[in-house]
Amino acid sequence: MNLLHNSNHLNNQTILAFKTYLLVWLAPDMISLCNYDPGTNEIISLKSFNCTKEDLTNIDSLIPEVHSLKMNYRKKILIYSGQRFTLVPDRFMENHELAEKYFYINFSREEKESLHNDYIEPLKTYNIFGIDETAQKLVEHIDFDIVFHSISSYLRTILSTLNISEPNSIFIDIQNTYFTISLFQYGILQLCNSFPYKTSEDILYHIINISKHFNLDTDKETYRFSGILYPDSPLYNLIYKYIRQPELIMHPSGLNYHSSLYSIPQHIYFNVFALATCVS
Repeated sequence: MNLLHNSNHLNNQTILAFKTYLLVWLAPDMISLCNYDPGTNEIISLKSFNCTKEDLTNIDSLIPEVHSLKMNYRKKILIYSGQRFTLVPDRFMENHELAEKYFYINFSREEKESLHNDYIEPLKTYNIFGIDETAQKLVEHIDFDIVFHSISSYLRTILSTLNISEPNSIFIDIQNTYFTISLFQYGILQLCNSFPYKTSEDILYHIINISKHFNLDTDKETYRFSGILYPDSPLYNLIYKYIRQPELIMHPSGLNYHSSLYSIPQHIYFNVFALATCVS
């Protein structure tokens, strides 16, 4: 594991643990640990690492590197990012036994995958999602109080500040192996889809295809990006050739942020910051 970003300025992590939440974001090839104080509504610190499936398989070697996972926090909450999720309006979920059927309509069955679900209150919708075997080992080993999927907190946070008078609100979150496009029209969710990708052109293809389907003007619409998109990177420059108004969304409003966090690229960590808005 390699350290990616570290805003940790804390002298006594143990004392702080008793009053704060540990928010753990498990994304493709990355694990991030964030201290959130619900009393002051403040994101206090963030530390992130490259993390492969092999790292997760060997939990005993992972723990010393991210030792705070074993400390006694007020709460430990996991946010999991994975491509395999299905949104189901609550009126179609008469009982939770239907969750598995809905999920496998969209995805092939994977061996030893565990299914979870959480509820997106503003949308009156359940999110059914799969956690792969290696990530599930971490869930079982750490004994988290709550497990969320990142798209659930992402959508909740977007909806809390969404301008419902906007004809089109487009949000794109890019992770290492997949990306998600969400489209709202006058505040109503029209699309939330994830796509695997290998090249920058794969991402652009899906953005352009969806834009054409929904008659979105790529010269005039604002496309709001979070995740691993950097200004002046090859991906950003490619997107800018076809989308004239790309915008990076940095961090959710309504939270306080320690000054040390402003030294890191905050749009990468929008997902873990968004989780704090859902558990405060």
